Amino acid sequence: MEKEIEQAISDVSPEGMESGKDALLVEAQIDISLLMGRLSEDSSDDKAKLEDIENSFRVSKEGLQKKYPDRLQEIEILYDLWETNRGQKRIDGLTAKENELKKKTWECAAALKDDRFDRKEKLKIIRDSKDIDRKLAQVRNEKRDIFVSLTSWNFLVTNHIINNSGNREYLGQFWNALGEVDAMTGGDDFKRKQKGLVGQAGLYHIMRDAGSCADLATPREDAFKKTDLKLRVPGHKNVLIQTKHTVLERDVIFESTDDLSYPGVESRDGGQRRHFSEKHIKEMSHLAMSCRKESEETGEKVSGYYVVLPEGSLDGITAEPKPEVVELFKKKLETLS
Repeated sequence: MEKEIEQAISDVSPEGMESGKDALLVEAQIDISLLMGRLSEDSSDDKAKLEDIENSFRVSKEGLQKKYPDRLQEIEILYDLWETNRGQKRIDGLTAKENELKKKTWECAAALKDDRFDRKEKLKIIRDSKDIDRKLAQVRNEKRDIFVSLTSWNFLVTNHIINNSGNREYLGQFWNALGEVDAMTGGDDFKRKQKGLVGQAGLYHIMRDAGSCADLATPREDAFKKTDLKLRVPGHKNVLIQTKHTVLERDVIFESTDDLSYPGVESRDGGQRRHFSEKHIKEMSHLAMSCRKESEETGEKVSGYYVVLPEGSLDGITAEPKPEVVELFKKKLETLS
């Protein structure tokens, strides 16, 4: 494999290599392309062959990490994208299976109330129902583990963007390389994926520039509490924030989940009522529930804030915010202090 990579790199035009392209990013793309080429030639349903490709990915990644010991994080990001995309597909399949099992659970519950079934038949339904519940728990546990893996990859990318926000030229190449690898490894709608990651990094930059202390949420907090950022605000021990970066909104949204009142949010600044889409309300409700649960567990007040950053409020490459967005957040944060 190493000889194949060296040959492939030598085939890249000198003009391309001399134009300022990052050597690591070029080498990783070529390597992953060759590995995925082997996968397409082999049967992806053959477990032994698939394990061989997985081992080749691991060996290639480790080889590149030895060659570039100061760039371990981005190598991890590029090579783990294949497993991340596979995980997303597994979640889609598990979700379909989960919905099927839930439907069977409802059918069992309805059958138990049906007088047409005698006692013996209902005992069998109860046994079947317990078996379905066991399978449902297994599916949900598997989904939970995969979610943590997916959010761990997101955490790495977000952290990488934050740490390299001052190097726009490099980040431009990084996004291009990541998009190419995403396409090679079966990804879907990379622009949407990039927008979400830029939104998370952008929120961190906004809070930094607005003078607030912020920490990225852990992968488990992101997966289960729908939290992207944790703030340390005087007088507030715990402030959890979830963000969305979207082209569907024109104005910045920064609303407390304490103000949630379906189908709108009663805003504290002026008491004006704002109406949001069902999707926004669902996300805010989930965050509010996470805050209540953490409050019960810790015995401390936990506040939640839902943020929507419109297209154009952040630099799409570096995630750096526009000055007017930072000023808006400064005013919002003053109400929390």
